Amino acid sequence: MENRSKIFDVIKFIAIFLVVWGHAIMCIDHQFQKELVDIIYTFHMPLFMTISGYFASNSFNRPVREFTYRKFIQLLLPALAWSIIEVAWHYSLGTGYSLRDSFIGNSWFLKTLFAISVVVYLLKKTHINDWVLFSVSCAIFFAIPNASTLKFNEMYFYFWIGYFMKKYPLNIKAMTTCSLICLFLFVYLYCIRDYFEFIHWLPMTINTIQSDTATLAINYSLGLTGTITVIYGLQSVEHLICNCRIYDLMAKFGRYTLQIYVLQTFFLIFGMSALVGQPQTMASGCIICIIVSVFTIACSITTTHILDRISMVSTILFGKLSFSGK
Repeated sequence: MENRSKIFDVIKFIAIFLVVWGHAIMCIDHQFQKELVDIIYTFHMPLFMTISGYFASNSFNRPVREFTYRKFIQLLLPALAWSIIEVAWHYSLGTGYSLRDSFIGNSWFLKTLFAISVVVYLLKKTHINDWVLFSVSCAIFFAIPNASTLKFNEMYFYFWIGYFMKKYPLNIKAMTTCSLICLFLFVYLYCIRDYFEFIHWLPMTINTIQSDTATLAINYSLGLTGTITVIYGLQSVEHLICNCRIYDLMAKFGRYTLQIYVLQTFFLIFGMSALVGQPQTMASGCIICIIVSVFTIACSITTTHILDRISMVSTILFGKLSFSGK
């Protein structure tokens, strides 16, 4: 169990690095930007949601009050706190940024994960077959107008995929085979995506299902195959990399994904501000973005250690529970 949790910490680090790196790349004005961002954005948030679903079953046996309280503290409280901080920050700088969009969209993943966790928890309390719950609830949410707000519909599917991964574990041979097949499919689908007018984060609604069926199929297939490739691929080679120093370091940093997620904006702006508008080659742009991403992650973890010294601040900003257990 310890090794299994450790490899998922490594996967979480890879996911958060892709998030930070993707945001850094978007600050570079170069042709390579779109290609790299397209690759990263096909699966990095589905990967996060799948991991969240994988570990969700550990909390589904808790009473309603305890479950709701924990999820509120761990997810919704930090999301609301950082939304307020960002609104105040933009207002003080007079950036003209939409305060409504800032408050709603900031830390959207945490808000969406909270909503999905509560919905699936309540559905599980009906004791209906999991596959029936999954199928029927997906169909219902697809039919509800505005259910794609904060990407709820898009992420709901991947949460269940993570849950099923945990419920139906594969052996090493099966994971290796599955990851290789998914890698091939991911590359193939990515190569043909332009034929279907590929659009990131196309809302999953009845209207888009009817009018953009091919695009939605490509979107979800890329997200699913990319996610499975990373999770099963790394699990299948864990025995080869578990003694590496970099493995332990990535696992250690992977425990700070929430903190890096909410703090990244401030350090990315500082790190990239001097580079905006500067001419970049593809190689130098990639290297600079990697360096800035490492800088952002290091600063976020350092800031976390400083703020963790004050229990109330740690709870409000990072969702740290004041009592033992998770």
